[in-house]
Amino acid sequence: MLVALGVLGARRRDDRPAAEILFEEPRPVRPLALFCAGVLALAYLVSAALPAWSEHQADDALAAAADRQRLEAAATDAELAADLDPLAVRPLFAAAAVAEARGRLLEARAHLLEAVDRQPYSLEAWRRLTRVGVALADREGVQRASARALALDPGDAELIRFVSRAQGILTPPEASASAVGTPLPPG
Repeated sequence: MLVALGVLGARRRDDRPAAEILFEEPRPVRPLALFCAGVLALAYLVSAALPAWSEHQADDALAAAADRQRLEAAATDAELAADLDPLAVRPLFAAAAVAEARGRLLEARAHLLEAVDRQPYSLEAWRRLTRVGVALADREGVQRASARALALDPGDAELIRFVSRAQGILTPPEASASAVGTPLPPG
């Protein structure tokens, strides 16, 4: 619709006969306006197509991640999906899942850190980052990620249980409230 309005706006109004106008030297403004309208239309089409292509690549990556033989192709698909849509976090989730399946937890964490940079209010990104932090035994990372997740949704009972388990797994025994020295002091 905007392209049509641009073409109509660029149209010259002239009362001369069409034959006179036809053989007249063209002005550079009209072709320039049409070129700009074409570039804008192309940019719009590309901006609409890239996220859909990104989703397709992320789906392919997740499907390939289930097959150990196709993990390399899955990683490539996930990276391409993340590059195609620089605002979406779903391709980064796929890339992190593929990295986890390949046993590359630091790479998975890097993808999830990029996801929380892209969408800092994504509860799912913080939840996944907490889970990878537990797998890496990264106490500080788990505490930061789980605190952020709880700040985003403090009323979610399932999230509270998940965070409690995650933090409990990484609590060192000496930090326990019931920790006592061995042997027990004479009573």
